[in-house]
Order: sequence, then C-alpha cells, then structure tokens
Amino acid sequence: MQDWLRSLWNSPEGLTRVFYWTQWATVVFGVLTALAIALSVIVSRRKDDLLATVQLQTENQRESENAERDRQIAAANEAARRAHEAEVQAESRLAAIEERQAPRIFSEKQKSLVSAFLQHQSKGAFTIKANISVSDARSYADQITTMFRQNGWNVQVDNAIITGGPAGIWITVRDLGTAMNTVATIQEAFKNAGISVPIAIDPKGPGPSEIWLSVSSK
Repeated sequence: MQDWLRSLWNSPEGLTRVFYWTQWATVVFGVLTALAIALSVIVSRRKDDLLATVQLQTENQRESENAERDRQIAAANEAARRAHEAEVQAESRLAAIEERQAPRIFSEKQKSLVSAFLQHQSKGAFTIKANISVSDARSYADQITTMFRQNGWNVQVDNAIITGGPAGIWITVRDLGTAMNTVATIQEAFKNAGISVPIAIDPKGPGPSEIWLSVSSK
C-alpha cells in the first residue's frame, strides 16, 4: 500500500488522476451539499406549513367551540327569558282572575271622599237594583246604601234580574230633566271615589220620579 501511494505521489500521471478525483469529489460534495441545503429548506418550509395548518385547525376548532358555547348560552338565556315571561303572564292572568272574582269593597278612603262630598249637597232618594246573578252585587249595593244613608239620603235596595246593560254600576231614569240635580249629585259623589257612573234613559223603566242605580258585574 505504501509503495502504491509512493508511486502515485511520484508520478505526474498519478497526481493528475488524484487531482481529477479531488475535483470531482469537490463537485459531488458541492452538489450533495446543495441538495442537502435545498432539502433542509424544503423540509423547514413543509414543517412550517404543517405547523401553520395545525395552528389554524386548532384556532378554528377553538372558535367553533366558543361559537357553540355562546349559542348554547344564548339559547339558555332565551329559554330562561321566555320562561320568566310565561311566569309573569301566568301570574298576571291569575291576578286578573282573582281580582275579577274578589268582591267589590269600598275602601275607607273612598267612603271618606264620598261622605265629604255628600255632606255639603242636597239630600235625595234612589233605588238600587242589585243583579241577583252577580255574586257580590248585593253586598256592594249594601255598602253604597250605608254610605248614602249615613249622609241623610233615602236609599232602598231591591234584588233584580238584569239582562244587558253595561258592566259595573249605572243610573237609569225615565226622564233626565226631572232628576237632573239628584243624578248629577250621585255621579259626582262616585266620581270623588274614582268611580264612573254612566246614565241610561229608559222611558219604560223607572217611574216618573224614580232613579235606579243598577249594580251588575264588574
């Protein structure tokens, strides 16, 4: 081996061949280095692309999960809102039913306001017609009777069958002209208590000098 190397080193032709080999080796090494660098760049870019794709997928999944969570929260809030509205409406309907079913009662303030007005008015007379088909009509009529009698009025109460007519209470006369002052006093007394009392003209109803105060449903 040493003899071969010595002969190669001492031979121009051998050194030429060695020179060519080294040149080719340099070229091959350069090519391999370039390929390695190119491959490294490609691999690095591919890695970055994959990482970017994974990150994008992760962000998209997170956004999708957040959107789904927000949708569920919004749906739950809407369901709660509707349930609350339904509860409020049910309570309102129940309160309205209870109010309709509750008997009518004159408050102490209403009684005081009516009495304060009647004390300074001329006394009169009228008949209350309490609808027998309305559960609280008679008790309501009795309260009205007591208020007016305590202020010197002549008030009678009759049970009556009333069909038609408005709800609440109203005054019926045959001729308004002959009872105008008394009717006006009754209306104003109730107005002081916050109660509106309309007037009905019925030529075939009360007598010529009679005034009816009808008490029907709420």
